[in-house]
Amino acid sequence: MLVPKKRNSMDLLITYPNFKRDIEYAFHDLIEEFHLKLLELGEGSYLLKGTTCNIRFGYDRGDTVCQFKQVTESYSSPGYSVLAVFKSLCPTKEASNKHERIYDARLQLLEYANMVRNLKSVLNGDFSWLKEFIEKQEREDKLSLFVVSKLDMNNPISKKFWSGDMSWQQDLESYLRENNLSL
Repeated sequence: MLVPKKRNSMDLLITYPNFKRDIEYAFHDLIEEFHLKLLELGEGSYLLKGTTCNIRFGYDRGDTVCQFKQVTESYSSPGYSVLAVFKSLCPTKEASNKHERIYDARLQLLEYANMVRNLKSVLNGDFSWLKEFIEKQEREDKLSLFVVSKLDMNNPISKKFWSGDMSWQQDLESYLRENNLSL
């Protein structure tokens, strides 16, 4: 007789036994509306496959990942973070900052589903925002690298950066202009 393997608390950090069910629950209306099909790509990795857009999910150590993917992209290639796209396309919505403080994986999925509902145009295949989004992400990456590699931890910009105060970006852009610096 086979005895089920007992899971320890470490297993729960890297596996999510109800991940598939919770994706189906959180996205049920979108699955029906857009005729999405849920595929398992591997342990902790799923794809909602559509005709004009895919949504990829991952789970690792208590954090869920939700990404838009163009249907022409490989399932294994990185996608575009739903949270980052939401912040970029819907900057005035409150939920974009709230999501980062959610520690329950199921609640993360529900919040992602709410964001995707606000971005139905993407599910319809509208990736017209992609070029500008990638350029903005690359600029933010360069700004972050500048803070980490060039500024002292006691610098006011650095303090804002590490505390999560998003005004660090405007402060750094001003600092770069005032000092004729480029990235």
